[in-house]
Amino acid sequence: MADQDFPSMHDVARVAGVSIGTVSNVLNKPEIVAPPTLRRVRSAIDELGWRPTGRGRRAPAGPDLVGVVLAGAEPHRAALLDGIRRRLALGGAHPLVTFPTDEPTGLDDAVRALERAGVRGILIELTAGAEPVAVQAAERGVSVTVIGSPATSELSSVAVDDEAAVALAVAHALDDGRRRIVLVHPPHDRSGAELRRTAARAAVHAAGFDPAEVLVEHDAWGHDGAAGRAAVEFLGERGMSFDAIILPDDRTAAGAWRRLAEDGETNGGRRPLVIAGQDSEVAEALGIPGIRTPLTAIGYQGADILLAERKDPRRARVRQVFPVEFVARGPRS
Repeated sequence: MADQDFPSMHDVARVAGVSIGTVSNVLNKPEIVAPPTLRRVRSAIDELGWRPTGRGRRAPAGPDLVGVVLAGAEPHRAALLDGIRRRLALGGAHPLVTFPTDEPTGLDDAVRALERAGVRGILIELTAGAEPVAVQAAERGVSVTVIGSPATSELSSVAVDDEAAVALAVAHALDDGRRRIVLVHPPHDRSGAELRRTAARAAVHAAGFDPAEVLVEHDAWGHDGAAGRAAVEFLGERGMSFDAIILPDDRTAAGAWRRLAEDGETNGGRRPLVIAGQDSEVAEALGIPGIRTPLTAIGYQGADILLAERKDPRRARVRQVFPVEFVARGPRS
């Protein structure tokens, strides 16, 4: 192809190593194309900058969009999105952000809507039930990278060290003299709960205590302050005493903290210690200790991996885990 010529469908077929008919099928009937072929053709389209008009990258065209599916709009996710935007901007791409509804098909609906919008790749925040949806999108030929938690499937992921986070939180509570610790899990997250349970038990063992006597577990029904309040009230209604409670994130922790504050000091003048699984300005304002995670770096790295896989679908998948830091706050006895 001469430098002054625009790329054509023939060029796409040549670069992808397929026939013209296969390129046509990718455009018009992608469901009948094998996923590896689909990814190869889409990668060739991206590489050449070809558009169905045949006028190539020099023709006026819409922005290069990358889908971003976040589990919620909580303030701490702004840092995650900032990292994503920074990396995409370097590649000339823009994020198209969506938040799934709470309906059973909400996540799948959000992902398919992004596909219909023409995104060439999707970053999905991995929460309970999200991985099967991410895998299915990849099988349809979309480049997918998951962020927030490690993937168990053959997808690239950028995550925080959840096990280390739980271990740090439990160790802090034990160091502060707490001996009845409630570990609250995010809703509908069985695999994640098992990892956190194992890490918590190991931390209690390492401190020389019996996990059966120290740990209590509870499943939150949501990710907001009301869920944190509900967790405290559920435990209280059942007469379950505790002197520390570890919540999944800042909002549930804030809800639990405020509910406990209403009860005043208990246990000989000591209010139960509240620990946030995700540190934020909200946790800082209330003096709640928590886990600080490098969210900007996670977003940046997730976008970097996705762009690389979009360019070369055959590259090896990457699983990166970022360390966490415990931030101690409030009076210690």
